[in-house]
Amino acid sequence: MNPPALSVITTTFNAAATIEQAILCVAKQSFRPVEHWIIDGLSTDNTVSIVKSYQEKFPHLRMISEKDRGIYDAMNRGIDLVRGNWIYFLGADDLLVHDRVFNELYSEGHFYRNDVFYGNVLVQGDTSWAKDGTLYDGRFDLHKLFRHNICHQAIFYPAGVIREAGYFNLKYHVAADWEYNIRCYARKEFVYVDKTIAVFNGGGKSSYGGTDGIGDDIPEIVMKYFYLDPTDRSLYDPSSPFYPIIKRYKKNTVFNRFVRFLDQTLLNRS
Repeated sequence: MNPPALSVITTTFNAAATIEQAILCVAKQSFRPVEHWIIDGLSTDNTVSIVKSYQEKFPHLRMISEKDRGIYDAMNRGIDLVRGNWIYFLGADDLLVHDRVFNELYSEGHFYRNDVFYGNVLVQGDTSWAKDGTLYDGRFDLHKLFRHNICHQAIFYPAGVIREAGYFNLKYHVAADWEYNIRCYARKEFVYVDKTIAVFNGGGKSSYGGTDGIGDDIPEIVMKYFYLDPTDRSLYDPSSPFYPIIKRYKKNTVFNRFVRFLDQTLLNRS
């Protein structure tokens, strides 16, 4: 049986200082077949020339360079281009933990499952959400996912799940992958693999860029994707993973109604 094809997507904009190591960490993987797409946002440094120089050596390396609306727009363009059975997103300044990680995952049978699977990332450098040297972040359940995200550098998505879930929501410039993972989790099981996948380098936009207000939107996001009914009494059981969500949802609903009432009152007085 032939191994399934793996597509790696790396987005870049002026990443000349790090793109070479990202290219090489994929090229050195013993697992094949792999395609590695560089989705560049019209870099003004040497990023494009570096990638082109390696394309002559590595036939699996491909690139487009065109204006985009940020990281997640570039990731969406990558989704349209890749042809693998599995999709993995690697940051331009991140590294796979060693040269055998894809092959180990294949040998353990993970690429023959039909579920999203994920491992850990080793954080290098301090971030607002993890200190240097932290192994982030073990097994996730719904309680944990509703509080913080799984790093996309740790996740492998079946292409079918990606096609069904659609694109990243460009409303969120920093944390669209959190919304995306909740969307996928509502459709498909996430399986934890106790293995370190990549080294996440702190200092990028996702390290200190906040969460775009997505934290405030989480209740509505969960209610939408899990098709929850706010009148369902089982959601109000403290043992339910949705209990904290329904409490926040109800609070947000009351608050929003109050704001609309004030707006209408002020409008009527004007």
